[in-house]
Amino acid sequence: MRVVNLLLIMLVLCAGAFAQTYESYPSTIPSAATESTVQIPDHSPPIIQRSLYASSSVTSAQGERPAWEIPGLPQPRPLGDVARDYRKAHETAKKATIVWDP
Repeated sequence: MRVVNLLLIMLVLCAGAFAQTYESYPSTIPSAATESTVQIPDHSPPIIQRSLYASSSVTSAQGERPAWEIPGLPQPRPLGDVARDYRKAHETAKKATIVWDP
């Protein structure tokens, strides 16, 4: 059993050592290929502007909506009310009967 545990520990340690040394090898992509893909930012406007929506209709609005048109968020119940409800439900719940064997 000790031999099996020792072999498993050695396997894990060797795998970790291999992973550390493998990371230090240079990348397989040549550096000349990465240098040629460098792009300079272009400040010209986009050539074609297309809508991302399925329909081609244009919808626009101006102004602000009054506050009374915006529905309010539902207010969460206070934690004290929730605790009281749980306590009442626990008091009215059916209790188990205790039967002691003689």
